[in-house]
Amino acid sequence: IAALENGELGPLLSPGTLRGLEDECVTDVKVPGTLHFGRGAVEGGSGVTVGLGGPEFETSLANRVQPGVVAGTCSPSYSGALAERLARVGPPESEPAREASASALDHVTRLCHRVLADLLFQELQPHFNKLMRRKWLSSPEALDGIVGTLGAQALALRRMQDEPYQTLVAELHRRALVEYVRPLLRGRLRCSSARTRIRVAGRLREDAAQLQRLFRRLESQASWLDAVVPHLAEVLQLEDTPSIQVEVGVLVRDYPDIRRKHVAALLDIRGLRNTAARQEILAVARDLELSEEGALSPPRDRAFFADIPVPRPSFCLGLPLLLGRLPLSRLARPSLACLPRPRSPSLVRPRAQR
Repeated sequence: IAALENGELGPLLSPGTLRGLEDECVTDVKVPGTLHFGRGAVEGGSGVTVGLGGPEFETSLANRVQPGVVAGTCSPSYSGALAERLARVGPPESEPAREASASALDHVTRLCHRVLADLLFQELQPHFNKLMRRKWLSSPEALDGIVGTLGAQALALRRMQDEPYQTLVAELHRRALVEYVRPLLRGRLRCSSARTRIRVAGRLREDAAQLQRLFRRLESQASWLDAVVPHLAEVLQLEDTPSIQVEVGVLVRDYPDIRRKHVAALLDIRGLRNTAARQEILAVARDLELSEEGALSPPRDRAFFADIPVPRPSFCLGLPLLLGRLPLSRLARPSLACLPRPRSPSLVRPRAQR
């Protein structure tokens, strides 16, 4: 009892038994890793830096494996069971080591998810490049390619355990919608008439429904993503300013990381140039930004518009002095309501000396 109280009691297992358990653990982890990730990822050869999470490791891993292999080996359940097994046979002071191993396994799982998502979206990028163009309005070819490619990977993804699978498919769901909306807000399409707006909005709704059906089949639990494209379609199709304001309010309520620049880009796409109407609509997003100053940003898995950059917005003339210098005939033209931002003085070329 005295030896136990003073910490003088040695380990319950003999040194030979401990070494045997260590060797067994190393072998159980190393052999599957060597088979699936390549000998370089395990032993540091072929220019791969040993140490999880480094860019060299991620780049080499993405070049060495296919999605099905990553899906089959990213589940932490097996390695997690080994960590729990060692913790049970170890002394109480091994708890910090168990927690550290659990954290490392979680990091490896997230790394594998990112590598797998990168591989999938590299394959999908040619299809996303065809979105929001004239042909997209009349042909489902681009979206069919996206849905078909993602659906074809479903069986490989389903080899994972439930918890990591749900995490991965939710991220794929989020990223697919982000990549779908990105070309829209970057202004690939410009609606020149109410008829065009109706066509674009209708196509957006059809695509949104098809993507929703796909991720339901994949058992995605990220249902918060389903409404984003229909909201954007409504903003494009509605005619009167109060209705657009209401729809933008719903949009910023459901996706609080949206900003005025995103709403302004959407108004540019629908061709809304009336300065007063634009300001009334943008005020909804501005009020949200002011109310959320100092608030925490949404977690990474709930971010959406934060991952969608948009071109620099135009600025609207609001200075009486500048307005007074323009002829009335020019002020009456809607196309001159907003002008491009002036370039920085450092970027303006000096006039050539005569």
